[in-house]
Amino acid sequence: MIEIFDDVLDEDNARYIHKCVEGLSWKFEYQPTTHLLNKHWCNNFSVTSMIPTNIWHEQLFKDIVDRLELRGIDSIKAQYCLGHTFGLEQQAHYDACDFTMIYYPKLDWQPEWQGGTLVGDTLVSYKGNRLLIFSCDQMHQGQPISKQCFELRPIVVYQCYAESAMVERLSWKKT
Repeated sequence: MIEIFDDVLDEDNARYIHKCVEGLSWKFEYQPTTHLLNKHWCNNFSVTSMIPTNIWHEQLFKDIVDRLELRGIDSIKAQYCLGHTFGLEQQAHYDACDFTMIYYPKLDWQPEWQGGTLVGDTLVSYKGNRLLIFSCDQMHQGQPISKQCFELRPIVVYQCYAESAMVERLSWKKT
């Protein structure tokens, strides 16, 4: 399953999320494992975080669920922001959950900067206020960013479990 939703938030909320993500403090990290070496900028926040500056991500999730009338979610396994810049190549990988939602918050991202997401054989371009939902049995990978881009490519990620672990039971409003 791969679903793409454009203009998932109204204009005011999309601008608010854009500003929240722009205002984050980013930390460079890499995840060395036996097979992967993922380098990226990150901003981790806890699902239960009560820090006022981090409440926006909980509201974003709620707004997405409400706007799409998304049903069938059991729980959120993890939520975080990742960022990439030119030269930080991502490894293809699977997520350890039932489905993943990726929100593209940067409204002024230029198409020539590239930096989309490859899910299986489907390339999803980075476009501000776009939401990508896919089942985690699909290999995916953040795509390279053009060397003409001097911006951070941020994404907001929600890794989720479906009710009864059945992604097929997810439903949403067709836009």
